[in-house]
Amino acid sequence: RIGRFQVNVIYVKWHFYSHTVIGAAIYRRKIAR
Repeated sequence: RIGRFQVNVIYVKWHFYSHTVIGAAIYRRKIAR
């Protein structure tokens, strides 16, 4: 159970991190233009 929970937490963190990076990239492009 602990292992599965740990993996879930890592997945959520990674998903949030990647989503934030993509959002920041789009935000920069909008400002650049």
